Amino acid sequence: MTRYYAAQRTFWVDPVTGTIVKAEEHANHYYARDAVRPEMELADYKVTSTEETIESQVAAARDERDRVGLWSRVLPISFTAAGLVALVGGILLGTFSIRAESALIDPGLDTADHGFFGKDETGPMPAAEAATEKLPAARPDLEPPPPQR
Repeated sequence: MTRYYAAQRTFWVDPVTGTIVKAEEHANHYYARDAVRPEMELADYKVTSTEETIESQVAAARDERDRVGLWSRVLPISFTAAGLVALVGGILLGTFSIRAESALIDPGLDTADHGFFGKDETGPMPAAEAATEKLPAARPDLEPPPPQR
């Protein structure tokens, strides 16, 4: 006769986290001439998880569900919202930059009615035509030397 071993394992698993909540094993050791027909039983036993183990595994599965929810729902939504805000901000900065550059290169390209900075810039600034005078330097050594002939 040949010695055979058969086992049946049953696991109760949390569907979200994959945590094994409860385990049960039924094993049978036997001698037989044919594997499917036991002739002499050596050991036949059944082992299951204790209530304390089941309760601790359920608590671990609950904790893990919170973490899975964070990574699968909360963070993707937050990162998507932050990305959209950054995209809109980048588009606004890009258009403002192009408009500012074109206004600095050629003020005539700014065709808005109100001008670039919100005021009327159609004519020269009043201070641009004011008379200027040279003020004497406070220290004589800073004055330019007189021209030599």
